[in-house]
Amino acid sequence: MLPRDQVVRAIEALQKYDAHKPCDKKPRSLFDDESSRVLLQFALKLIPPGRRNATKITLPHTLFTSDHTVCLFTKADKKEAVKLLESKGVTGITKVISISKLRKKYKPFEAKRQLSSMYDIYLTDVKIYHLLPQLLGKKFYEKKKFPTAVNMHKSDLQSEIQSAITAVYFYIGRGSCISIPVGRVDFTCDQLVENVLTATDQVTHKVSTDNIQSIHVKTSDSVALPLVNCLPPAPSVIDVTPVAPGKKRRLKVDDEDDQVEETEPIPVKKAKVATKPKLSTKPKLSTKRVRGSVVTRKLPGKRKQKR
Repeated sequence: MLPRDQVVRAIEALQKYDAHKPCDKKPRSLFDDESSRVLLQFALKLIPPGRRNATKITLPHTLFTSDHTVCLFTKADKKEAVKLLESKGVTGITKVISISKLRKKYKPFEAKRQLSSMYDIYLTDVKIYHLLPQLLGKKFYEKKKFPTAVNMHKSDLQSEIQSAITAVYFYIGRGSCISIPVGRVDFTCDQLVENVLTATDQVTHKVSTDNIQSIHVKTSDSVALPLVNCLPPAPSVIDVTPVAPGKKRRLKVDDEDDQVEETEPIPVKKAKVATKPKLSTKPKLSTKRVRGSVVTRKLPGKRKQKR
């Protein structure tokens, strides 16, 4: 789907931009310098329906090195989890935190914020995956470090964990834009090009190519360089001919064979406006009974002003 020459020119431009960018400080960990990451962005025409689960992408050149730190959340106690990892020959796990310790020690917001920046990658047992959104809070979502679920009862647990560490993930159905990290600017040009082409092929298997509006590549602080951009469909041309009042007319659309009937608008009757009642100019009379006889007299009213 992507022309390789276009991808090569875009990657070379991003690497030149990063080389001439002033560097004030060195990153303290793998993801402290977010600007060093190369992102592949897909703009969709329509939001695809379905569940909003994470979709896994395997890249030929992983973003992670042996220096990264990994934190694992487990359902069992720390001692039992460590014994399980040692018995199955799992290496590369920096910290193991049980769910009971997570509830007690990391309940305050400040503790959750610090935990989200302590490690590079977070994994969790698939049995407690549904409990973590409430326990970890929004900081993990904002930093895009939400834990990846792994099956702790797999026979080959080492390959299960390594596969989860080296892969990248994206979510379908949360919006009309998909952003995927495909490498770092210190990668070679060929490595980044291979990752971009591989990620595009895997995304198009999940999302229809007809639903993709554009594809861009960028870093976190650079301009998005276009790789593919679909033009919008041509506007419909409607042929409307004047007709006599009261007659029907047909609207012919060039793009479709549908015919729409339209008639003259029906006249709407105007509503009557309520008016104030006119004041009577006749004098009011009052009656008074005096010893069996009725006496009628005029009541004092408003005097008319003489002009």
